[in-house]
Amino acid sequence: MFEDEGDNPGYVKNGKINELIEFMELKMSQNYIYKLINELDAEHTGYIGVSRLKNAILKLEIERILG
Repeated sequence: MFEDEGDNPGYVKNGKINELIEFMELKMSQNYIYKLINELDAEHTGYIGVSRLKNAILKLEIERILG
């Protein structure tokens, strides 16, 4: 659904990150999402690896739950 099925399987286009976060019902500010994208796509390729994105979201959710 969000993973690129064209030339970059295993990656999500940066432009789909907002949509993905909304779909997952995560609460993140636009500013935080922008910072997350810049951190995970430091090379500015326009794509973020699915595994890197999963790990980042998992870490954020654990921090949110534990306070």
